[in-house]
Amino acid sequence: ATAFDPFAFSVVVVVTKEGREGLARKLQDIAAIDDLKALAKAQHVAVPEGDLTADALRAAIVEGALQRVANRKAAAS
Repeated sequence: ATAFDPFAFSVVVVVTKEGREGLARKLQDIAAIDDLKALAKAQHVAVPEGDLTADALRAAIVEGALQRVANRKAAAS
């Protein structure tokens, strides 16, 4: 098996172009919780600490990506 690449896609770009559902679909392809955590950390997406299920972690990554987009828009205005 190949190593997981946390930069295979940008969560911010996907959520901007494809919306919440598009990012959620893309994250479904990542099964391992450690890989989801690595993606969040590498791409600076804030997620809650503690033991989360893979589904909860995916949802937190989507929300974190949406928050990053909102923060960028607010900073630009």
